Amino acid sequence: MPSTQFLIDIAARATVILAAGSLLALAFRRAAASSRYFLWTCALSAVLVLPVLSLVLPVWNVPVRMPVVTPPVVPAAAAADAPADTWVAPAHTARRIPWPTPIWLAGALLVLARLAIGHIRLALMLRRARNGVRIGPGGAVRLKFSGETEVPLTCGIFTATVVLPDTAGGWDAERRQVVLQHELTHARRRDPLLWLLAQVTTAVYWFHPLAWLAAAQFRCEQEHSCDDAVVNGGISRPAYARHLVELARSVAPHRTHAAALGMAATADLEQRVRALLDPRRNRRGLRPAACFIAIAAVAALLAPLAAVHAQGSGQTATLTGTVRDPSGAVIPGAMILLKN
Repeated sequence: MPSTQFLIDIAARATVILAAGSLLALAFRRAAASSRYFLWTCALSAVLVLPVLSLVLPVWNVPVRMPVVTPPVVPAAAAADAPADTWVAPAHTARRIPWPTPIWLAGALLVLARLAIGHIRLALMLRRARNGVRIGPGGAVRLKFSGETEVPLTCGIFTATVVLPDTAGGWDAERRQVVLQHELTHARRRDPLLWLLAQVTTAVYWFHPLAWLAAAQFRCEQEHSCDDAVVNGGISRPAYARHLVELARSVAPHRTHAAALGMAATADLEQRVRALLDPRRNRRGLRPAACFIAIAAVAALLAPLAAVHAQGSGQTATLTGTVRDPSGAVIPGAMILLKN
């Protein structure tokens, strides 16, 4: 179980990363949604692997000059007659219970349990769903139909699966094209896996407000970038927005699956429609070279941040004072034993 000091160190370093991500996202507010989506992916991935790197990387101690307080010490026997301004060293130090550690563990387990329940519900729905044809390049994506969902969903960590509601048989050709292109974009980019990693990050940092804010922004930019990819594929922006709103109207909040991704997610719906209808919006996708450069830069900055540890510049301290007997006379050559 991690120590309290380790949790404090990791939380402080995660704050630096997430705050930097928020500032960069603000600076890139006019950039393409895919850029901000990639930015939040890097930030959440960095804070997720930060504790592991802090344990496996060699420690890099950075000297920090800290003041040393050296109060005078008198024997315990003379404590009763010692002057009021004289400090008496305690005979022993009580062992404190590291209460933050079990609290952190309980909170993380609760969030992970909620996440596990969502995936179990989704797995049961997939088991009861009817199999359809394989779609996507090379038939890599499974298509299923289910009466337990009202909207299309994309799920699957390693093998992507698109689930359509039973009412999809009554859709026109344009809606089928829009929906399948959106869900296939999620599957091609491995968005369900990335969304799972974001949820695990919020479980590890459940106490950190910036972690929940980062996960929410990650989810919004994930859908915005997927919408842009569909529009870049040739779908009319007004038609896409119309289908999005009509599908979202059929969503009941208690029937949504937090473990899956869907085109008609009601969160941030108004902003998604506004973005779709904005002709000046930047919809460019990410270039692979830019992604590799960004990942290398994040790794180069993350490794020192995980390895650095502040250390006091002095390994020794000086203790000065006067030792007196009960009558107040100075005791020459007294030996003082310091414990803990």
